[in-house]
Amino acid sequence: MDKAQLLLHQAGSLVRETEAKLAASGELFNIFSITRIERAEVNTHSAMIAELLNPKGRHGQGECFLELFLATMGFDYEGSISDAKVNKEQFFAGYGRVDVVIHLRDHLILIENKIDAPDGKQQLKRYNDIGKASRKPWQLWYLTKKGTQAHANSHCGVSYRQLSYQEHILGWLEQCISISSATPALQHALIQYKHLVQKITGQTMTHATRHALIELLIAGDNLQAAEAIAQALPHAKGRYCLASSMQYDMGCRHNAHRCQRRLAFPGMTAARRTAANGSIPRLRD
Repeated sequence: MDKAQLLLHQAGSLVRETEAKLAASGELFNIFSITRIERAEVNTHSAMIAELLNPKGRHGQGECFLELFLATMGFDYEGSISDAKVNKEQFFAGYGRVDVVIHLRDHLILIENKIDAPDGKQQLKRYNDIGKASRKPWQLWYLTKKGTQAHANSHCGVSYRQLSYQEHILGWLEQCISISSATPALQHALIQYKHLVQKITGQTMTHATRHALIELLIAGDNLQAAEAIAQALPHAKGRYCLASSMQYDMGCRHNAHRCQRRLAFPGMTAARRTAANGSIPRLRD
């Protein structure tokens, strides 16, 4: 076994050990992941964030979460926020839908939330125009997993602030969890969402595992083997994604073929068999 293979084997053992501990603790049981909505921008992330920010939200914590959010984002607002309104997917005629909108008494905050979706053409520019049309001070925030910049075709030179899930949202959620100890159901829901955010931002590794991997990499001449693995990793991911996509397409075609065979049962006329398979509108009885 060469150096790179040995390193992968040792690292794999550490990762499997961590996963076993997480499974035993119940942390791998995540409602968002199980129901396959973990990357849904609107119905998962925007909905969750907007609900927590809403002073009249079902969390029952009043403006506490909103106050923590504004402080975490470094937004110093001295006015009252108890009467703030928070909307998800608010539609502005002629401009489009903004993922999360915070209406303060004398301020407007527009948040564009991006998980996987690409930027729309002139998207941030249009949202900037919404702020201008509001006739009051406004903020335009661009929230992504790791705080990346918007595409030039989206912002078109307008000013906006970059926020990230891995720093800002996680930091905010930690504070929300901390003050929710008196409401266990709410706290558990927040913990589940925090784990989801850690997953989509690649931060599921525990501190102990990270430390063990660092010690493994710096031992002897392992760094050289690690660098070789790092160079090959993007190519390996590409081949894996391609193979997975091809396998998925083959599965879809196979299932479609099985459905067609089930629809074509004995005794059907040729016309009805064709209609059942979707080639022409189905004939009436």
